Amino acid sequence: MRLSDKRGIVLVTGLLILAILSLLGAGSILSSTMDTSTVGNQKSGKQAFYAAEAARNAAILQIMDSYNSTGNFIPPDPADPPVDVTTGAHGFDGSNFNGYALTYRVSWTPQPVGIDQTANVSFPTNENGMVMDNMARQYEIEAFATGVNTTDSATVRETIRVLTRPLTQYLAFYEGHMNWRPQAAAQLTVNGGRVHANGRIYLAPQNGILFGFDQNRGSNALTATGSVEYHMAIQQDNSDSAAGGGTLEITVPVIGEKAIAQSITRLNRGQYENEFMVETDSALRVGVDRLRAPGSGILDRGGIFELRADKDASVPADPLVDTFQINDDGGALNVLFSVNGSVPVSFANEVEGYLDSTGALMALNTWDEARVNPDESGIDANFVARTIIYSKEHQPLEDHTLPIHVTYLDDAGILMNKDYPTILEANDPRETKPVEFIVIDLQRLQHWYEDYLVSMGLNLTGRSLLIYAAKTPNAFSISAIKIIGSQGGRVRTDTADIQGNATLKVPTIIATPNPVYVEGDFNSVGSQPCVIVADAVTFISNSWGELHYPPAVAGVTNASQTRYNAAIIAGRYDYMTGGSATEAEGVEDLPRKIENWAGIDLTFTGSLASPWFSEIADFPFNPAMVTSPNYIITYDTSLKTLPGMGIGPYVPSIHTVERESWREE
Repeated sequence: MRLSDKRGIVLVTGLLILAILSLLGAGSILSSTMDTSTVGNQKSGKQAFYAAEAARNAAILQIMDSYNSTGNFIPPDPADPPVDVTTGAHGFDGSNFNGYALTYRVSWTPQPVGIDQTANVSFPTNENGMVMDNMARQYEIEAFATGVNTTDSATVRETIRVLTRPLTQYLAFYEGHMNWRPQAAAQLTVNGGRVHANGRIYLAPQNGILFGFDQNRGSNALTATGSVEYHMAIQQDNSDSAAGGGTLEITVPVIGEKAIAQSITRLNRGQYENEFMVETDSALRVGVDRLRAPGSGILDRGGIFELRADKDASVPADPLVDTFQINDDGGALNVLFSVNGSVPVSFANEVEGYLDSTGALMALNTWDEARVNPDESGIDANFVARTIIYSKEHQPLEDHTLPIHVTYLDDAGILMNKDYPTILEANDPRETKPVEFIVIDLQRLQHWYEDYLVSMGLNLTGRSLLIYAAKTPNAFSISAIKIIGSQGGRVRTDTADIQGNATLKVPTIIATPNPVYVEGDFNSVGSQPCVIVADAVTFISNSWGELHYPPAVAGVTNASQTRYNAAIIAGRYDYMTGGSATEAEGVEDLPRKIENWAGIDLTFTGSLASPWFSEIADFPFNPAMVTSPNYIITYDTSLKTLPGMGIGPYVPSIHTVERESWREE
């Protein structure tokens, strides 16, 4: 599989096996001639050319390393001297590479007058009969090889294009092997979207999977660098075994539903790829190229997400992407806010006291929507300060009136207010540890955000929001982020189905090195594109409520119908570390569950990507702990527009290089 659209040759960075290059140079075919000086010159010229190619590859490596760590590459000033190829930056020493010193220069590709040569432009590619959206930049590389002890030299000039494809272009994307192991009593229908694994795809449903085609939701293609395994499942110890018994089908345009009836490997792939043809490509491919995704280091403190939230000059950002930094280092909770690209400043008092830009109490149109429960009519007296963002060390101290149940008290022995969500659940049944949260009432925060913009004479048009949250871990509990998106996650009661009002006002990306718990209906009405990037993500239903407030959690409780709309980019259990011979979680289990769903509808619209293993919430998946939901999984087409949005460059992405043109001098 290529991103090239047959207009360029994809460069695989693995071609930087420079020993091969040197062998090629040493083994060049020499012209048949008795003129030994001519032969020597030809051999010398070939060696210089291969050395210049090595310098070119070193330049590409630097560009791609920058993209994978920061999502961008800005060429140095054209007046700067060429870059020396060094061991630290490029993996090998270019000061004497087969007798040549290697240097290179990278610049923007010149564009016609009036076109910004630095712009990240839309560059769609056609794969499996459907368009994939990418953003692209072009660069000029000049690579030089200069003889250390000779006058021999060579120059390679090449134009390359770097394609950026957010992981949210896929319904499911995995680094490593991927399980589809739904245990519901009914067939799982996956509505649209692409599925890719840098490894094998295991299909082992209890009662069938149909990868349905939806013209509006993109191709339903399945691609894997390895094989597609029929009625097999990957285990937590990296072994596999027979599993499942349901039917496996892919809907192919014009043809209809086609069944998979055996494992598909490199040996028999020709037959199956022909059967699943979509125009000139196939909806099912194995043995494709690996698509390199970023690692979890992008979430670390001081990493790319925190730098972006901090408006650090080293990572240029769109000024219309406003940011929150929410940090709890074991003491005071700190909330920093940036609007219009300004330097972030502390806004804890503004968020808690609901103040405007002048420090006065807000009295704007949507004031009541954030002050009281945004999903129901109420009075201001029900609002408890500090219920927009808070943590254990920073919880409300006000008198909580109108308790939902007279027997439930907060840590200070005060009756619980109905608008004060749970923060002190005793433990995560899967992780078997206490959990301490930063709680973000995201629905209220977005109302506050809109109010604050209005108080400054601004509005939501064209804006996006980045929220970076981090809570310092400790050895005795899990430090996590809880997101409240609706009344279903806020009101402490056993409510069967609360869909509520919109969670989000603008496209939003939430990034954290901690695990995330999403409580109650989330972004299910008036939805906006939303991406959650975390160590792990757990879905908690509308019924979680007060059943889980008492410190002693008695077993696993029952869930209720709940809806979630978001792209989830998160870790999973590391099956490479030698766990038990128990099945690994399926793609449908990437959003973890800690309640009994027992066939209850869990409606998920979005995208599911797992480019890394969890480092904090790292306890193995236990299939016997909870019963499976009745999954309704649909790709969210709004995610396809992310490449052109303000937060698009912030979404973890695949970066690939295309060669446009080159010449040797």
